[in-house]
Amino acid sequence: EVKLTEDLFCAEDPTGADICAITLDGEDSELECNEFMVHNSGTWLYGICLLNGARAKNCYVQKFLVGTYVQNGGEVKDFEVMFNDVFGIYVENEASFTTKMKIS
Repeated sequence: EVKLTEDLFCAEDPTGADICAITLDGEDSELECNEFMVHNSGTWLYGICLLNGARAKNCYVQKFLVGTYVQNGGEVKDFEVMFNDVFGIYVENEASFTTKMKIS
């Protein structure tokens, strides 16, 4: 589990290799934002990427192209997404992958 203890201002990725400011992968992965903000102050496309059942809760996500991207299941709980350019939360599943998705 990863816990934020203050607002996270995501500056530019110096390598340009990643499109997600925060990435969690797998059912055992969880982000607890503690009601802190994840804010794009650089060139990131996605704020939080949850892959393969990862979870995030109590987050404020703003100013990304996509605030939160969920692929192949996951859980988003007590979220506020605002001022994102295209989607607040975008969910995508592989055609051969049966998943559970929970937004509360």
